[in-house]
Amino acid sequence: MGFRSLHEFNLALLGKQFWNLLQKPNSLVARVMKSKYYPSRPILEAELGYNPSYVWRSLLAAQRVVKEGVRWRIGDGRKVDIWQDRWVPSAENLKVSSPVTLIGETTSVSELLDVNTRSWNQDLLHTHFSHQDMLHILKIPIPRQPCEDRLVWRLEKRGAYTVKTAYHFWRNREEETVGELYTPIDWDRYWGLRVSPKVKVFGWKWIRNILPTRANVVDRIMRGCDECPFCGQRETQHHIFLDCGWVRRVWRPSPLSTMFEKGEDFTCENWMVRLQKEENDAEIGKFLVALWFIWEERNSQLWNKTKLEEGEILGKASRWLEEYLEHQEERMVLSMQRVHRWRPPETTDFKINVDAACLEGGGSGLGMVIRNRQGLFCFAAVRRVRDSWTPEFAELQAIAFGLEIAEQHHLLPGMIESDCQTAIHLLRREERSLVEEGDLVDEIKEMIDRVGSISVHFSGRTSNQVAHILAHSICGWGETESWVGQPPYFILSQLESDSCTISL
Repeated sequence: MGFRSLHEFNLALLGKQFWNLLQKPNSLVARVMKSKYYPSRPILEAELGYNPSYVWRSLLAAQRVVKEGVRWRIGDGRKVDIWQDRWVPSAENLKVSSPVTLIGETTSVSELLDVNTRSWNQDLLHTHFSHQDMLHILKIPIPRQPCEDRLVWRLEKRGAYTVKTAYHFWRNREEETVGELYTPIDWDRYWGLRVSPKVKVFGWKWIRNILPTRANVVDRIMRGCDECPFCGQRETQHHIFLDCGWVRRVWRPSPLSTMFEKGEDFTCENWMVRLQKEENDAEIGKFLVALWFIWEERNSQLWNKTKLEEGEILGKASRWLEEYLEHQEERMVLSMQRVHRWRPPETTDFKINVDAACLEGGGSGLGMVIRNRQGLFCFAAVRRVRDSWTPEFAELQAIAFGLEIAEQHHLLPGMIESDCQTAIHLLRREERSLVEEGDLVDEIKEMIDRVGSISVHFSGRTSNQVAHILAHSICGWGETESWVGQPPYFILSQLESDSCTISL
């Protein structure tokens, strides 16, 4: 089935059931389990107990998997201990590293919050925490409305437990425990390489050792010949790309040839890990293209009976990659020339454009502008806050800000546009997000349901310039500055530029 360890996979599956007990404490199963095995403590601190059932023994085996993979999402901060719990997502071990000090009556995170402004008390942070810890804490967004703290799965972007992430996480932990040096491949970096997608897919198959070599085919279907058609040895991936005589002559002039001096412990995965440690992305891209050309040449010799000189293969691969990169540059230039301009609403009375900015002096800026069906300016507002939000959370705050202003001034029905695809995706997704943005997303959805006739859409940066300029404008901390009917001077030129496209 492709699993390297059925034990870790079984633990990951059990972890899913344990997660359900953690997230749904009012379910019948959770209440029965709690009454018998952990009546006076949290499930993450539950013990085996007296005369446990086989089901409870199995679930408790997955407790350590879930316990290692969760962190707290801050709501009101009352359940989370400042010094003991994992609650700082950007910190190395998810905990604060500053020395323990007495802050208030309790050690809960609620002591660090300003309940009136729903933000962090920066004076307390500056007094009791290191500068690095303070920066990490200020990045944590606080919900606009008080809510309970909750545990989220830190290994998945949406905060929900998945068997896949738990399996890989625990497998890596077990390998480290038994003393094996395991460094995972940086897949985000891999898939971001500037090479053709087909080369990256080929490279992924090479790393996973699932290319249809003769040895792999025989191992899979248990029949056929596994001998190399060129030298008679067993045709594994190691042999095709390293050991075969003609391939050795291909690699001889390459500076990467020194990397191939490996013994029997060679794996393609370790090869890529080493490349990511020692080479830049451009060199890794050249290496993958070279591998692809070697594979293509092997197939060409085998099936078409055509052959290139070994010394030509790397040169041909290099030229092919240069041509591909030049073509990509040309496409990028053409896409930049196709500028999208703002358009007035066609089916509603008003259009609301919003944007957020991370300001140079610290804090975040929110900007919004409302124009009618004729493209005429109606209203604009800006707000500056001291919180240093993540880009996604700031964009969601801008959307909430725009809806709030539009509702207050009865500038509805309408449509709202943002240039953050992630924020729009979160608002359109039906399932609830458990991470920091989740409560704000729910609040925005409630606002939209309450207001009624309003829709949320994505807009490119070039068609959202007015809101972008407003978000970067300066006003007092915590203040909201607005303009009704008459726009501020610093957006006049952009409004005029947008109005020129209406008749196009």
